[in-house]
Amino acid sequence: MFYFDCAKKESHSLFICTFAADLKKEKKRMELPKDPMMLFSFVNMKLRDMYASLDDFCDDAQIDKSCLLHTLGEAGFEYNEAQNKFW
Repeated sequence: MFYFDCAKKESHSLFICTFAADLKKEKKRMELPKDPMMLFSFVNMKLRDMYASLDDFCDDAQIDKSCLLHTLGEAGFEYNEAQNKFW
């Protein structure tokens, strides 16, 4: 998998991008929105666009699945495995 890691250079308005061929080598934990509605939207977007299952998303993002289910459950959402999304 290929990705670009971009960081804004302090003294200029340019972005310096470094190319890496293997995401797993320098993998960082994904930052998730704190607001439950934003989290709901963010996770559903990731599930729709990039992941075949919640397990795949949690593994890749290094997120505790039970914690995510609890957080979204407290906000009234539940995961539907057949649809691969939260309702």
